[in-house]
Amino acid sequence: MKNTIKCPDCGREIEVSEALSHQIEEQVIHSLESKHKLELEEELRHLDVVIKEKAPKEDFLVELATLYLNLKQPEKAYILSKGLQSEVSPNSAVGYTLEAQSLILQNRVPQALAALEKAFDKDPYNEWVIENIALTRFSSKDFDGALKMADQWLKVRPDSTKALLMMAFLKYRDPNTYLLAVPYLERIVV
Repeated sequence: MKNTIKCPDCGREIEVSEALSHQIEEQVIHSLESKHKLELEEELRHLDVVIKEKAPKEDFLVELATLYLNLKQPEKAYILSKGLQSEVSPNSAVGYTLEAQSLILQNRVPQALAALEKAFDKDPYNEWVIENIALTRFSSKDFDGALKMADQWLKVRPDSTKALLMMAFLKYRDPNTYLLAVPYLERIVV
């Protein structure tokens, strides 16, 4: 029987003989994460000053929303996404893509899918939007919907390895179409 203890930081069982080196590793990781977070927070303070000084443009709001997403503050990114949709860029898909990302971070998948579909309505050739609709439908077990979006994805980018793999997997998982997966796999390796 081995002598182990549970690490209070990561929760893993660690052998007592390795506990000190593991604790040092955890402290280094935590220090790096804290430094990165401090850098992002400093950038946010700078951006807040810029917002107060002049009216923000689309690219600025997108960057700010992305920063909030990186800081795991999806509520603030959500607010900015709504501003992009209604005032700054109402004809663009970007506000809806940011809304979807913020909703996914909040585990609100059905609402995120609805936002992605609105983004698709605005820009049906946006590969990121198509990919994420396909993946969201797939994870929600809507395989027909995922298949439809994978097909659209291949129309937009016929050489996309990820799209070909998704199409092959969707074909393979169905006992009626599993042999149809082969041509998609061949397109990847040929």
